[in-house]
Amino acid sequence: MRATSKLLGLTLAAALQPAVAGVVALNFEDVTTVGKLGQYKGVTFTGPAWGVTSALNDCDGLWLFAKTGSCGALLLGNPGQGATPNALSFTIDLAGGFVNEFDFVYGIRAGSNVTVRVFDGLGGTGNALETLAGLTGSSCDQPGISFCQWHNGSIKFDGTARSVTFSGVDQRLMLDDLEFTAPTVGTPLPEPGSIALALGALGALGWARKRAAR
Repeated sequence: MRATSKLLGLTLAAALQPAVAGVVALNFEDVTTVGKLGQYKGVTFTGPAWGVTSALNDCDGLWLFAKTGSCGALLLGNPGQGATPNALSFTIDLAGGFVNEFDFVYGIRAGSNVTVRVFDGLGGTGNALETLAGLTGSSCDQPGISFCQWHNGSIKFDGTARSVTFSGVDQRLMLDDLEFTAPTVGTPLPEPGSIALALGALGALGWARKRAAR
């Protein structure tokens, strides 16, 4: 009887438990060569967003940046040419949307003039839900290394976003460990099928207890 009650209780809990939000995390550790990103792990990058691999920390890459425990990162710019003072921008699209907060880790160089914007439409369109201007942080103090000081960045917003843009000066911003919170699947209320399953479990539990009492 006890085992039956426990099993039915688990069934009831599973039926009524709401779906939870997931996290889309990108760390670029599988980037092995310098290359412009397009579709990457279900996320769309448009513009000068380049995956790069470090030449340091036994990473066997070409780009001189240092980040403990990491070889791959994302660069705003066009690394196929010398660094320029040009202002550039790339867009990250998540077709399924993301909510509440977007987190990232970044390295930055002086004069980067970085702005981050979150939009409710794809491709940096629609309403701007939040803007983070003047992203700052310590530049690398090691000669010959572009990025070695890393900082935590975050932008909070209301509503559901579908894209985020990064704007700044060519090759003066590097990103890693991007994290997007995906919307909760479904609704907070149980679906009719789940309600029926829960009621069935309750009925079976009552019947089992009544039978045991005879």
